[in-house]
Amino acid sequence: MKIKQTTQFVDNSISVRTVIPFERKTITSVNLLVYMMKAQTEAFPDKQALALALNNAYGLRSSFRVSAYGRQIVFECRFQYIRSQWIQSKDYLKEVITIMDQIMNHSVFNEESLQEAKYLYRTRVIQQMDDPAAYSVTQAMEIIDLPHNIRLRVQGYPEDLDRITLQDMEQLDALVKSLPHHVYVVGQPEPPVLQYLGSIDSDAELQADYEAVCSDRFFTKTQQRDIAQTNMTLVYQDQITADTPLYFPMIITNAVLGAGPNSLLFEEIREKRSYCYSVHSTMIRFDGAVVIHLGTRKKYIQDVLSLVEEQIRRISEQDYEDRLLEVSKSDYIDGIITAQDHPFSITEQMFLDELLHRQQTLSDRIEKIRNVTKADVSTCAKHMKLLSAFYLEEETDEE
Repeated sequence: MKIKQTTQFVDNSISVRTVIPFERKTITSVNLLVYMMKAQTEAFPDKQALALALNNAYGLRSSFRVSAYGRQIVFECRFQYIRSQWIQSKDYLKEVITIMDQIMNHSVFNEESLQEAKYLYRTRVIQQMDDPAAYSVTQAMEIIDLPHNIRLRVQGYPEDLDRITLQDMEQLDALVKSLPHHVYVVGQPEPPVLQYLGSIDSDAELQADYEAVCSDRFFTKTQQRDIAQTNMTLVYQDQITADTPLYFPMIITNAVLGAGPNSLLFEEIREKRSYCYSVHSTMIRFDGAVVIHLGTRKKYIQDVLSLVEEQIRRISEQDYEDRLLEVSKSDYIDGIITAQDHPFSITEQMFLDELLHRQQTLSDRIEKIRNVTKADVSTCAKHMKLLSAFYLEEETDEE
């Protein structure tokens, strides 16, 4: 169990994480498990009873997350409760522990809750895929015809729902319970809570499992939809993952390129030429890739593609102002400092440090960013190679 003792927050924040292989055959079931675990438990037979118990425990909050880390996903249970020094009830901590244990270990599965979970899941994913931007990004990954997890959707696949049975869900729940749980706490946890968390925490060593995507092939696809503008997503491979020496320089390369408004893509495509309203680039740190997404008009596609390639070339040739590099470093440093005000950002960093077997303080990370040079960023840009491009075009291109 990893604990950051701090009086910074009124709440104690707890993250309980279970690492599961990231596979197409199970990812939809893992997402369904989130809905079923929130539905009912042995002590709380329906959602209303569970919600009442959470409220009675002075607003104890519970949530779940499913996140991808290369070839693995993390099934995460989160809890936040007010530190007991602010609560007069002598049974308060007992209530907190009971609720956490019920949610994590005593969910009740039946056919009714499975069908409700399928309905809620299907509705959420269909809504996501109705969003042109989300759909474009998903498709840019899926068209990469390689045996690599970058293709898989962490949110799962609605088309797999019909084959998932109650027995499948019961077996998955048993599997999750049997796997090691890794507990992270931010705050000042009380001895009874620590004792309970210690009973479920595992001392098994975390092992990262990932590889950078790499191919000499290029994948592209175009679809049309009745939408206001074309959504285009470009995936660049760079083979720079979280354990490589160029990881921190790649963070700044991404920042200089398009991670925010102080970037070349924003300045050249949005501000100077008004080809789009927004443009953004994102690192996929466990797959060694960068995703660029923007919305534009169909007639500007080739111009935009040329401009994206030109900005990558400029970075590789160090053909941009030193000011942009320094602003990018300052913005990122401000971001990781601000993250210290969010307890679950802290637990995420604790998990990553354990997963990657590294000892890094906040000061260490800041120093690594400050030491990034233009030459380092140039080296990273030279690694970037277009892997896939997906265009969700508007059906007409009228002004």
